[in-house]
Amino acid sequence: SSQAWPLLCLLYRAIGMLTSDPRSLTFVSILAGTAAVVGASLWAHRNLGPKEGLWTAILVSLLPEHAAWSTSPYHVILPHALMIWGFILPRWWAALCIGLACSMRPELCLIAPFARWPGLAGVTGIVWWIIQNV
Repeated sequence: SSQAWPLLCLLYRAIGMLTSDPRSLTFVSILAGTAAVVGASLWAHRNLGPKEGLWTAILVSLLPEHAAWSTSPYHVILPHALMIWGFILPRWWAALCIGLACSMRPELCLIAPFARWPGLAGVTGIVWWIIQNV
């Protein structure tokens, strides 16, 4: 897509160098969507309780938008999955996930501050993009 950010273009180019199968990008999206469901469920389990974690997994899996983006080779589900894991993983891993997510989808930097100090990595992602495009 012409709207994909440079980091995603590099990822898609790398996948294209590994395989010429057009289904590979859809497979990556399916994996990212699955990771997003697991991450959201884990977050709800940790912060709200086990029943809430289970219901989160069920409801996110059935959410039409999530299902659509998780089965489409577009630049949506991977950054969102990274952002979700940025709220779950410990410190530096969280910062890495959030920085990558925001460098792929700039609007995610609005959510990043809720992750406390790892959320500052979201600003890094935006600065990286600005440097690339100036």
